[in-house]
Amino acid sequence: SKSFGLVVQHPSKGEVVANLVRRDQQVPIDVSETFGTFEAGQASVNLRVMENLSDEETVELTSATEMGGTELTFDGPMPAGSPIEVTFKLGPDGRLEVRGRDVTSGRTIDAEFLTASIMTKEEEKEAMSRNLAMVVSS
Repeated sequence: SKSFGLVVQHPSKGEVVANLVRRDQQVPIDVSETFGTFEAGQASVNLRVMENLSDEETVELTSATEMGGTELTFDGPMPAGSPIEVTFKLGPDGRLEVRGRDVTSGRTIDAEFLTASIMTKEEEKEAMSRNLAMVVSS
């Protein structure tokens, strides 16, 4: 399976991917995490959704593939560290629903991504061979 995360600004490492859904977690899964705006005066935040093969909490940006993104705009400029709640909801069909919510105003933005696969090619082959070996009896 794969991990799915969000590009965030790390104080010493720069941009990294914070995995909200980690590979091999049971699906369906619904995970929320609160992040903060990076700079004072931000009028919006870009939620860049990434997939990768790591089971670590954070990974280098170069180790992940961008799936897409969406922008959450604020009512006005926000102070640094303003809370943004991000929710990833991954279903067994590979559909990843992403919600960003400005905790201060309650404003939300939703995006949906169809993951190429929540299994690696090897896992797909193993699953297919298991399926082919199944016997159904009545």
